[in-house]
Amino acid sequence: MLKSTQKIKGSIFIITILVITFLVTICFAFVSINQVGLKIVASQSQSGKILQSAQAGLADALYNLKDNLYWNTGFNEKVLPNNEGEYTLTFDKTLGIAYSTNNLGESVSVSGWSGRIVPARSMHLVSIGAYNNNTQNAEIIFTVPGVELFKSPLFADSQITIKPGFFSDSFNSILGNYRNTRQNKYGDIKTNAVSAGVVNISGTVRNRTQISGNIYVGVNGDPNTAILISGLVNISGSKLAAPNQANLTQINAAEGTQNMNYTRNGQSFLSPGVYKDLSVDERTLNLSPGVYVFRNINLTNGGKINIPSSSSAPTLIYFTGNMDIANGVIQNRTNKSTNLVFYGTDSANSVKLSGGNRAYYALYARKADVSIAQDSEIFGSVQGKTILANNGVSLHFDQALNYLTVKINPNGDSLPMQVISNW
Repeated sequence: MLKSTQKIKGSIFIITILVITFLVTICFAFVSINQVGLKIVASQSQSGKILQSAQAGLADALYNLKDNLYWNTGFNEKVLPNNEGEYTLTFDKTLGIAYSTNNLGESVSVSGWSGRIVPARSMHLVSIGAYNNNTQNAEIIFTVPGVELFKSPLFADSQITIKPGFFSDSFNSILGNYRNTRQNKYGDIKTNAVSAGVVNISGTVRNRTQISGNIYVGVNGDPNTAILISGLVNISGSKLAAPNQANLTQINAAEGTQNMNYTRNGQSFLSPGVYKDLSVDERTLNLSPGVYVFRNINLTNGGKINIPSSSSAPTLIYFTGNMDIANGVIQNRTNKSTNLVFYGTDSANSVKLSGGNRAYYALYARKADVSIAQDSEIFGSVQGKTILANNGVSLHFDQALNYLTVKINPNGDSLPMQVISNW
């Protein structure tokens, strides 16, 4: 009996040991599984923070682009709140990291980072998100719906008057400077109007007028009655009725409250922004790439607006009142009219222009009467309600303006974009 009891106790002991061993094994397995699970959760959390950082970089870039379509400053390791990651976005190809490409102002596709094809008038943004020394990219290729405004050196919605000595031709600043790319064509004169004598062009023996292109009147108009030519005027093209009416787009902008007045000799600098009246008298005002909004613009006594040669993106100037720069100087040292464009809203009704050997710019003011000062030379395009070109005016149309699109409301709160691809 004693031996039997001892056998039973021994069996119970063995079973107990086996059960404990089994339970310990399960516990270790459970702990191991939990550790793996925690690692997976931590990894997923980290991946989420990296992606979130990269996407934050894209959002920040788009926020900057809503005010300046040619923004290219970028970010370098910009930290998110609570140190939850950081992002880098650059347009510099030389850094050896993923880079962005702004192709909004160009007419052909280009190859961006990692061989991405960036179509004409599009942008490729690449944001590098980082967290705990791990990185991930977020990308987007998009275009911005805009309005193409410039198709000739001179366009008016109604009356055009050209005095003796006028000259028009074209060049393409995308391909090079005026001297190397000039062409005796595309110097067209256009109007939407059809009434008799709505285009009045004159020339003299000493001041012959030369138009390197066609003269267009409005749809169904009779060029023989709508175009009045007197004196020596040479037209390389034809006198035609336009096949389609030019639909003039309304520009919207709201000026600010701060007047900007610059006087006496010297240099001043003004950052992009929304202001009230701009006055420059006997002084040089240097402007940066970006968007400016004013009410009235006045240059007097040789006052100068200067765009430095280092400017790599456009300076876009919107005005809601009148612009008088006839007694001033426009100096765009980039030699690209796409880098200096003036946009008048419908409340802008009077514009007086001047030119010079650095006057590379374009003007669009569909409700304004535009007067171009005598002997002015402008490299770009002039468009208004009526246009008076005084004696000796030369207009060289920059074909690069064919590919310029405009954001019709610079005060808009968001960037109206169309996504092509995203990763």
